Amino acid sequence: MVVGYHSTFDYKGLTRLSAAVRNGARLIATNDDATYPTPKGLIPGGSILAAVATASGVTPTIAGKPHEAMANLVRTVSGVEDLSSAWMIGDRSSTDGLFARRVGCRFAHVMSGVVRESRPEDGASIVADDLARAVEHILRSPQ
Repeated sequence: MVVGYHSTFDYKGLTRLSAAVRNGARLIATNDDATYPTPKGLIPGGSILAAVATASGVTPTIAGKPHEAMANLVRTVSGVEDLSSAWMIGDRSSTDGLFARRVGCRFAHVMSGVVRESRPEDGASIVADDLARAVEHILRSPQ
């Protein structure tokens, strides 16, 4: 069973999902971000996954970034082992920045999402206010 965003998740759903996992269903998640940015502000993210994992007593397999399964998929699909000239653009250093480091590419940190400031330890080569400015920087940067 794959757990991701679900706007009508409730206790009945939690009961059904956690029972299925306790009875042998594999618990897979798209990601474990705590929140997601929307035009109206942050909404809960990985809280559904946390609820199912806690209620079932099973540690989930996370398929998305920054986890190794996604890094392997990127390498396989791209057919490129050396991604040092590639860019990861994202709004969260804990997932996007970590994923960039995991696959060995550069990280452009945009401030339009969850995190509103970048620290040197985030490893960003570019910090921009939004996606358009990040792309402008990338296009001007030496390859």
